Amino acid sequence: EINAVIAGLPTGADHVLEKGVDGIKETIQAAQQAYRQIQLPPETSGKKIGVGVASAMKNVGFGHGIAESAGAVIHLNADGEVQLFVTHHEYGQGGWAGEIKIASHELGLPLAQIEIVRPDTAETPPTGPTTASRQTFLTGNAVVLACQALKEEVFGHAAEVLDVSPDDLLFHGSKVIDKKSGQGVELKELGEQFVIERHYTSPPTHQILEDETSRYGKAGFKSMVTHVMYSYTTQVAVVEVDTKTGEVKVLKLISANDVGKALNPQIIKGQIEGGVMMGLGYALSENFLVENGINLTDSLHKVRIPTAAHTPEIIPVIVEVPHPFSPQGMKGFAEAPSLATAPAILNAIYDAVGIRITDIPADRQKILAALKVK
Repeated sequence: EINAVIAGLPTGADHVLEKGVDGIKETIQAAQQAYRQIQLPPETSGKKIGVGVASAMKNVGFGHGIAESAGAVIHLNADGEVQLFVTHHEYGQGGWAGEIKIASHELGLPLAQIEIVRPDTAETPPTGPTTASRQTFLTGNAVVLACQALKEEVFGHAAEVLDVSPDDLLFHGSKVIDKKSGQGVELKELGEQFVIERHYTSPPTHQILEDETSRYGKAGFKSMVTHVMYSYTTQVAVVEVDTKTGEVKVLKLISANDVGKALNPQIIKGQIEGGVMMGLGYALSENFLVENGINLTDSLHKVRIPTAAHTPEIIPVIVEVPHPFSPQGMKGFAEAPSLATAPAILNAIYDAVGIRITDIPADRQKILAALKVK
């Protein structure tokens, strides 16, 4: 924990983090707790067991002075069905499912009543690229704003009809009802369709200038806000190192991740598992070779990505530290699970056999060479 970012102190880029930094220590503690619940396998002849830990932080969004915003359009039809128009793409990361969950929470409607309308530049508002773990935060906040505006408009009309306070109203199927009296009004009596569009703009960030001379602790210093927020992860790797062959097997890997607010725990666990496998490939096998400008590793087989046979027992741990910049506390974390895996595995190798590998991948040849000169 001594290397964890601390509120009020700067990062290496002179960004003094004031909010949203508690997640790193929470992941460390969660990973430690999960580790205490596992049992290490016994060592056998020529095979050593090691445990390694690593933490990482990952920016959410572009940052560095790039303006970021996203929009969402919501249609409420007379039958109570909701259509949500967003422009970012679904790669399997669960963004659309997350936004349906956000709308469901804000509107108080069942998930089945909300439909995502796929990106179409003629109908959906701009959101920028689906990269940098940014869309849950940006588009998610736009969805929140659109839902809040929709409720304000619809409940305002319904309150006049029912002669009640808008604060006492809620959606129920194709009606708006007063939760105290049970009286209601059909949506079709209020209008055939309500259409709301809202945009969310991220707080500004700063570009890091090459000639920046004002540094932390010196006169004239002003914090460089390089990114709006970060996600955090801590991982614990348990490995078995064969001192005769140099083979490293990852037996278990705990990955504790701060996600702000878990919108869809099952998708989050899948994202953690996928990220861990990416990191495992970086650590032990993947090697992208270029010679005279020519890619020699022109297939996944040649790159040596890990397969299902190399998958360790992955223990995903979801840590929720709601971020203050988000109405529901949510933030992106998609890339974070892949960051700490390789250093955790390398630390575990050191714990097992006392050698430091600083050039990945830590393949058999490097392990054996390091053992010989130990």
